Amino acid sequence: MYQAQAIWQESVTSVVIGEAHLSSLMNDEAKSTLNELVTGHVREGRWKDLNAVEVNNVCDGGNVLNEALVGHNDLHEMAKR
Repeated sequence: MYQAQAIWQESVTSVVIGEAHLSSLMNDEAKSTLNELVTGHVREGRWKDLNAVEVNNVCDGGNVLNEALVGHNDLHEMAKR
């Protein structure tokens, strides 16, 4: 099984500090463009085999990421034939 994880690793301390600065994990994730980076890697074919992708905030570009993953799967299915 091949898995890509693009997730924030938070701790109680990091959440408290973020909240003290009027931030949130969802805002920080969106500002980081992490999901956009993952989408680019999928489109570029960075991973030949990929069974699972994990992100924190699928609402941030989730449809575009899904399209890239469907394209990735279609490409690899065609190559098997």
